[in-house]
Amino acid sequence: MHTIEEARRFKQLTPAEQMEARTSWLERKMVEVLWSLINLVAISIGAAAAWRVGEAIEMRTAWLYAPVFLVVWGVAVWFLQRRIFRGAPPHIDYIDP
Repeated sequence: MHTIEEARRFKQLTPAEQMEARTSWLERKMVEVLWSLINLVAISIGAAAAWRVGEAIEMRTAWLYAPVFLVVWGVAVWFLQRRIFRGAPPHIDYIDP
């Protein structure tokens, strides 16, 4: 939660600095949303792959599901991260504290 002191410090900023602070907050939130979406999609892909492998080998056990899920999830996160953040600008101090 924001404190009264933080609100006072924000009001003391120039309009340009206030806009910069708002923009950096919004960009951080957008990156968090993208990471959440990447993880949700990767979890779905990993679960589907683990289920399909279990059905294909006719073996339904956590010893099979867990490694398949983790490997597929890791590869999916890596691939989606590289694809989504391709062409992103380099580190900017006021955006990335």
